[in-house]
Amino acid sequence: MLYKAAAEGRSELARILLDNGRIDLRDPSHLGIKSLSIALWQYQEETAIMIADKYRKEGLKIEKGLKALLMAARFGLPDLVESLMKAGTFHS
Repeated sequence: MLYKAAAEGRSELARILLDNGRIDLRDPSHLGIKSLSIALWQYQEETAIMIADKYRKEGLKIEKGLKALLMAARFGLPDLVESLMKAGTFHS
């Protein structure tokens, strides 16, 4: 559901899912990093930041997130770069 919200550019739905939808980013079925990447490709910076912040709040590292970090830098999205760095983005 999070992936679909990101893919359709529905940032408000993504916010609701992240805040109240019991999204566990450790569960691969929620497609956390793929949702972040698709939001980035759709120029949905707000949604991508929400996902990165959710990782940080849950104390999780964003594995295989180097590509998203590089894309955010390339697209000139400093707020997203900052959120990804705070969330501990690294390549594994």
